[in-house]
Formats: sequence, C-alpha cells, structure tokens
Amino acid sequence: MFERVADGLDLPDRARMLMGLAPRGAVQSPEASRTNIVEQTALPEESDSVEEIGQRIETLGASNVSTAVLAHFDVLLLTMADEYEWAGPEKLAPRVLRQRRRVQNLLEGRQPPRQRERLYEIAGRLSGILGYMAVNTGRFGLARAYCLEALHTAELVGHHDLTAWIGGTQSLCEYYAGDYRAALEFAREGRRVGGRSAQVIRLAVNGEARALGRLGDRAGVGRSVGEAFDLAEQHPVPDGMSPCISFAPYSIARIAANAATAYVSLGEPGQAREYADMAAQVADRSPSMWSRCLVRLDLATALLLSHSPDPEQAAVLGIEALTATAGNPIESVRRRSHELVTRAKPWQQIGPVTELAEASRALALPTGAHR
Repeated sequence: MFERVADGLDLPDRARMLMGLAPRGAVQSPEASRTNIVEQTALPEESDSVEEIGQRIETLGASNVSTAVLAHFDVLLLTMADEYEWAGPEKLAPRVLRQRRRVQNLLEGRQPPRQRERLYEIAGRLSGILGYMAVNTGRFGLARAYCLEALHTAELVGHHDLTAWIGGTQSLCEYYAGDYRAALEFAREGRRVGGRSAQVIRLAVNGEARALGRLGDRAGVGRSVGEAFDLAEQHPVPDGMSPCISFAPYSIARIAANAATAYVSLGEPGQAREYADMAAQVADRSPSMWSRCLVRLDLATALLLSHSPDPEQAAVLGIEALTATAGNPIESVRRRSHELVTRAKPWQQIGPVTELAEASRALALPTGAHR
C-alpha cells in the first residue's frame, strides 16, 4: 500500500527510504519480472532434428582404421621380433620405421576411443623396437629419443606392461653406453612399474643383474638372478630361446644367458660357465645366431677367468662366434668380443688369440654410430 502511495506522489528516493521503502531503481515492475522469466525459460530458437542427432551418432563410430588392420599390426609385431634374430637391425629398422610412420598417419585421422588406444599402444611398441635396434647399432642418442617417445605414448594410455618393457630397453641402452648406475636405475624403475608382471623377469636379469655385475655387487647379482628364475615359475614362459626383442616373457634359456653375462662381469667363471652351458644347449638349436654367438663369447671369457686358463680354446670359441656374425654384427657382439680380446692379451703370442683379435677388429661400427 505504502509503495503505491509513494509511486503516486512520485516521492524521491530519499523520502522513500525514510518511509522504509526501496529506491525506485531497485523495484521491478510485474511486467518486467514476467519478461525475465520468459527469457530464462525460452527454448533455443532452433533445436536439433531427429535426423541430425542420428548423423552425430553415426560420426561417433567413424574410423579410418578397421579391426582387421589392428589385428594385422599385432601379427606384424610378432613377425618382426622373430625376424630380428636373423635379419638384424640394419635390415629390419627401415621396415619398422615405415610402419611407425604409417601408424602416425592413422593417428592423425579419427577413431573411437578404444581403437585409438590400441593405435597408441602399437605406436609405442614400434618406437620401442626402433629404440632397441638403435642400441644394437651403437646409436645411443637415437635410442634414448625413441625410448622417450615410446614411454610417453605408453603413459598416455596407461599401458604399464609396455612402460616396464621400455624401462628394460632404456636400461639396455645405458648398459652398452657404459653408464651402469643409470642402467640399474632404469631397471629398478621398470620393476616398480611392472610389479609382478612377466616383464619383470627381463628387468631383473637383463637390467639389474648385468648392471650389478658391472658394479661388482655379488649379492645383488645373486638376488636378481634368483628372482628372475622364481618369476619364470609364476608366469607361462616360452620354450627355447625367446627372441631378445620380443614383448613376451623371457624363456629359461634367455634368463640363463643373461645370468652368465652377469657372472662373467663379476669374474666368477664357475657360475658363468654353469649358466652359459644351460643356455648353449638351447641356443645351439635356435635360429638366433646372436644368441649362439654371445653365449660362446661368455664361455670363452669364462675359460680365461678360470684358475687354469685355456686361452687357445677360448680363442677358438671366440673366432667361431665372430665368424658366424661377421656380416651382421650388433653392439653387444662388438662389445663382448672386444672385452674377450682385452682379457686374452697376456696370450697374444698364441696363434688363435692373434686371429681372434683380427676378427674382432673387423667388426666395424656402422656409419652414424655414436658411443
């Protein structure tokens, strides 16, 4: 009532406020209130049609990659792991690189979330393989870059198994680059991520045990080797000599071969020969020339480390190993053959030892390799 009187007399705001009324600017007419309500609740000028919603549903599932293509990539990765054992990085790397670029082109298109996640995983695996091969051509800088790319890709999709595998490859890179502390740290970080997965087998024996061997930690080597064999009993591991570049678990023979290398580094010929003999029984029947070569090089070094060294037999084993891989050597073969020749220097006047040194010198690094 007082509001209507004040409006009728056109009282100024000061007089209205003395009467306990709100200023005129704060009062909203009923018509204005109704207009605001209409504005707030009004529907959009133009709503979607049922057909337009259907078109959006259709594009949600649009993809430039099929289930068959993804399955083919899986087959391709398995095939490449097997081929690496005889083709080597120089022949295989260009093919893997073409596939990695192919996946990158696919990722620039559109896919549903699950297909895109699978493409990220495949991209990470291909980058990881390229990193591994770069290690075995002595290109450590390139290997580190590929591993970082693979790691980032795996982490984007939360693929812990792949992340652990990449940690093993980073450890491998630093091992052959001569940074054994870094190799150990990468292996331990991989084990932390991998938990109790089958990838931890490789991390324990190829990563930890071999780095600890270089660092002279006997107890650590024994512990890591033992854990690798224990884990192999808890997971279905392949028979024979598993491919070194495979994403599958290490086989028992592959574990033994890595254990032999760790004990060679410790200067313990007895255990080195025990594990090398175990690996050789399988490696000699496998298609992997590098596995056969590396096991022989470890056996040869163990012969020189024994209390009664046999330099002639060691040299024969070394020559046999290097002859088999002369046309297609890898960094691990170069490194171990050089170490064998260095240990054999006290007997360099013996004919086979001289031949071994010449065979080792013939293993030149590829163009563009960096230590």
